[in-house]
Amino acid sequence: ENNYYKRLSNSEIVNRWWLVYSKCKDAVFCFPCKTFNSCNFKIATMGINDWKNLSHILPQHEKAQDHIESMNKLCELSVRLKNQTTLDAQNQRLLESEKQHWHRVLECLLSIVEYLSTNNLAFRGSIEKLFQPKNGNF
Repeated sequence: ENNYYKRLSNSEIVNRWWLVYSKCKDAVFCFPCKTFNSCNFKIATMGINDWKNLSHILPQHEKAQDHIESMNKLCELSVRLKNQTTLDAQNQRLLESEKQHWHRVLECLLSIVEYLSTNNLAFRGSIEKLFQPKNGNF
């Protein structure tokens, strides 16, 4: 439990939020390194359960260039998600506009059904071709 925090030289205590524990593997992982698969450290691939040496392994891992790059990528991704500037943001906007379009179509259809049923009018007439006389009300 103490390994989730790091004491700095000025006695400040910093949370190692990137350190995650897996119950099924009984090991700790570096979340950014595992997510971005940028290094071959054991803490990123298989996890570490060497509890006696973990307090020595973590500071070494924190100083590794691959870990620093993974942390930067994770921070950049977090900012992009908040600002909605990810690669799929345009696709998400298109999907949302199409969803709104079909929602409006459904509202129109429901209004038609409600109007016809309230006024006891027939949905269709005797001719089923569109734009023909006696085609019906729908």
